[in-house]
Amino acid sequence: MPVKPPVFQVKSATSEGIVEIHAAGSITEESVGPLRDAIAGALAAGSVKIALCFAEVDYIASAGIGMLVTMLKRARSARAELAICALRPEIRELFELTRLNLVFTLAESIASGRKALAGV
Repeated sequence: MPVKPPVFQVKSATSEGIVEIHAAGSITEESVGPLRDAIAGALAAGSVKIALCFAEVDYIASAGIGMLVTMLKRARSARAELAICALRPEIRELFELTRLNLVFTLAESIASGRKALAGV
């Protein structure tokens, strides 16, 4: 019997002016759509502070990295801020190896990401 791939999930909530988007599973070419739509929806709604919680993301394919760069460009065009929070060590290493840690705001936790977005 073939093994089903884990389901990719995205949940959003707004608190104190910051949109938190929690992702779980693998971000692949097939699953990138819901995350892109959640970020684009937050930007379209006028949100200016978005925290992406990746504590439960176990893999990011190149399509996911490309989408994140595109969404960061859109956010900056909309004068919005985007923080990526709670990365697993192996995924954080990917951002460091590609030097995207110099482009994105990376935070150790959702709480520190919220502080960074709030300017505290």
